[in-house]
Amino acid sequence: MNCEELSIRIKKREDSRTQFKERFSSIDALSAEIAAFANSEGGDIIIGVSNEMGEIQ
Repeated sequence: MNCEELSIRIKKREDSRTQFKERFSSIDALSAEIAAFANSEGGDIIIGVSNEMGEIQ
């Protein structure tokens, strides 16, 4: 994914296959998120983007 594609994904907001996370409080929290995606249809976790505003932090 290049910068332009990432920008488009962020503007589209979160959905069932894309999750924004500003940060993770622990490696366990990150692991749980990855496991949830692995146990479903998969998707992308974009770290460093606010869930609520879709702003890059």
